Amino acid sequence: MKNVLIIQQDDPYFLYETLRVLEKFTSAFKDYHLTVLVNEKSLKTLTKDFSPLVKGLTSDLSLVTKKSYDLSYNLSLSDDGWKSHSQVESKKKVGPTLKNNELKIMGDWSSFLMTLKSNAPFLTFHLHDIYKNILGIKNIENTERKNLLPQTLIFGLSNPDFFPASEQEKLMQDIHERFPLLRIRDLSEVDLLEDHSSTIYIGPSNFESLKLTDSGAKGIFLSRSFQGFNLLPYHPGSFIISCRHKKLSSAPILNFLDEVFSHKKHEFHPEFSYYEVIHEHLFGAYISSLNESDEAYPLYQAHVVLWNFLLNLFEVNLGSQKPSALQKELLQANYEVLGKLSRLHEYALSSINTILLESKSENAQADIVEGHLKNLREISDTDSKIANSHIFIRPILDFYHMKKGLDEGDTLKARAEDAFLSYSEEHQALVAFKELITHFIELK
Repeated sequence: MKNVLIIQQDDPYFLYETLRVLEKFTSAFKDYHLTVLVNEKSLKTLTKDFSPLVKGLTSDLSLVTKKSYDLSYNLSLSDDGWKSHSQVESKKKVGPTLKNNELKIMGDWSSFLMTLKSNAPFLTFHLHDIYKNILGIKNIENTERKNLLPQTLIFGLSNPDFFPASEQEKLMQDIHERFPLLRIRDLSEVDLLEDHSSTIYIGPSNFESLKLTDSGAKGIFLSRSFQGFNLLPYHPGSFIISCRHKKLSSAPILNFLDEVFSHKKHEFHPEFSYYEVIHEHLFGAYISSLNESDEAYPLYQAHVVLWNFLLNLFEVNLGSQKPSALQKELLQANYEVLGKLSRLHEYALSSINTILLESKSENAQADIVEGHLKNLREISDTDSKIANSHIFIRPILDFYHMKKGLDEGDTLKARAEDAFLSYSEEHQALVAFKELITHFIELK
């Protein structure tokens, strides 16, 4: 039986999602002896109201390093995980590890996960889908759930900066009057290990609400703005209401709740954006807009399409609507930056091609090579500056920056060939992203 190691030494949220994936897909590792290296503090936090069913859990690195593994996966974003992976004896490593004190990331999905460290504008894919793809799990998850009439409502307090306390109190009073048989409870009063299939939750997305909805509850999550899948449940049927940086009020939420209960067609307040988590696509969970969306939503859709092609090599067709004035302004700004980046990378490809030609020449001129290497360093610096100031483009630049870090040719010619391939792929990705943005800008 082969030995497989999974390293997850991040905070409780990431460990929780990792364990959920491993629990649901135990069959994927039935022919392996599995060890899962975790952060002891995170595991203790989880076990207060969550009972992991995964075998082979340990927080003792010394025990892990005494064994050898056929395959090791590092799902950690933290430095601790990288260091642990570097100390493991494994025939094949997937994910970040340290090599000669330099960070190396093996696997495209692992590189995508690492882009989350750089203030990503939203979580494009659910952590379930990211971890599944890193681990190479191809099984399709059964996401059907009980659809019981809610008997209990659990209310989570939101930040009064976007949902005033007086409006939250009014919402509770109005819910009690309209649904007198609905038992209202506070999240702090709830046993998260119980079955909550007849429960509905209203409030912000956080770790406690995530565990509650994973226990069967239907969720209506309240947010200041669109944030992707951050702290949202994986299963379909949850809703998100974004106030688009305005103030939330009780009436629209009450009306939406009424329609969820009655299964009527939803009527939406024009100042707020409404979304639903669905699973209609092969790649997994997707956040579908139900009315006019936040200004960043078309860019979320563009990222979904782009990354599915880059990482999974298949095309996704998403429904889209004419952008609002704010959306079009944001799209246009990113379109212009992408145009400049594309031209910059064409220049980089020209420099690399010159270096490659010189490396093949018997009379290579060192000054020409050094001149074009200087061009590439300057282009790399410019990429970094653009990444720091353009959050919707940064994940792409970060992703390819990490891929370039794997170029380790022994000769100038080998390094130039690797660099040409990396820059070509990056250039094509930027052009594709620009074309996707063009599609949204031109929608009528």
